[in-house]
Amino acid sequence: MKKIFKDYISKIRSGLKGWTAKSIDEAVSYYEEFIEDAVEQEILEQEILDRLGSPREIIDTIKTESNIGRTEKKPGPLGLMKSILGVPALKVSIFLGGLFPIVTAFLLYILSVALYIAIAGGVFISVYGILQIQPQYVWGIIGMAGLGLLSAGIFGALGYLIWQFANLITVHTMKLLRRYLRRNKDRRIKEQALDIDTGKMATGKKRRIRTVLISFAVICLIGVVMLIPSGLPARYFSIWNSAMPSSFTVKRGEFKPDEIKAISIKTLNSQVVLKKTISNVIIVSYQEPDWMEGRIDQNGANIVFTETSNGRLPYMQFVSRHEGMTEVTVMLPKTYTAESISIKTNGGTVKIEGLSDMYDISAEAGKDKIILNNRVLSDTLFQNKGRGMGVIRIEDRNGMVKID
Repeated sequence: MKKIFKDYISKIRSGLKGWTAKSIDEAVSYYEEFIEDAVEQEILEQEILDRLGSPREIIDTIKTESNIGRTEKKPGPLGLMKSILGVPALKVSIFLGGLFPIVTAFLLYILSVALYIAIAGGVFISVYGILQIQPQYVWGIIGMAGLGLLSAGIFGALGYLIWQFANLITVHTMKLLRRYLRRNKDRRIKEQALDIDTGKMATGKKRRIRTVLISFAVICLIGVVMLIPSGLPARYFSIWNSAMPSSFTVKRGEFKPDEIKAISIKTLNSQVVLKKTISNVIIVSYQEPDWMEGRIDQNGANIVFTETSNGRLPYMQFVSRHEGMTEVTVMLPKTYTAESISIKTNGGTVKIEGLSDMYDISAEAGKDKIILNNRVLSDTLFQNKGRGMGVIRIEDRNGMVKID
């Protein structure tokens, strides 16, 4: 081989520094054979070099082809990125048609990673929820653990499937990229080193995908088996849809009017009803679901009612933003007027019936509405001047206030 061609091949070999000697030999063998065949056909030296292109182009093409081969065997976002960055600048404009699958693949990889991150989020929510449950509610703890497994199985399976679909797009994109890198059908790099046994790969990949999906399905099944008997789905469904619980305990307290000056009511999401009664005592009645605890106490001249979570359901402060259908009913004798009545609730509806003429009422409905005598007010703040015999203050963060 003439010196000019030896120098040409030598530059290519130098550009592949870091590769194994075997890989370099395989990569340049085609060009050596191409040159030898062209010389035998008595093609001019310059014409041979023009057909081959510059050593830099050959080096870029070899490296890109190598990246493409590796990415086809083991597709992924890093391999896709390396292959795309290896496209010679002059070929980018030709390859614009491949931008859509490239962008789609990257977006799917990102979505897949987000779903895997969601697994960690689901596990954290599950563990944090377990820490909020009182130890005596064993089924609640089991249910939250099951919820963590179920979310991990679902997000994991979705993330894995989306990743595999992105891999499929990546492989087809590599094939498209390889076609664009061919200058003509006669100029091909020998691909023995890049050959892929597609039959074995497809069989192995299908088996691996099936195994992974079965594993995620088993995790989901275990999660469902742990979650359903715990009663958590039914209770959360009842709260989320503002449905009456299937059972509740009625608590009741009676107080002498001459001993009481003030009344304080605090609930999470139970409705509060304040109205008159023909009885001669103050009556506080509460419908207690099995995930709440209501306390009716007399503290000096004050009646204090407090509704709190009993530790059966985690995240009650958040869930209680949805209105409950259980009620706290405060019934006042017709001849009695409290100096002050304070009502605070996170998500329950507050109903004031037949007391607006006797009390100065101030109400704030944080995120819902105020209804006065069946008329929806435009503002979430309301003040009413009654006879000034007493004061009612209402603070409802997420629920509705009705005043008749």
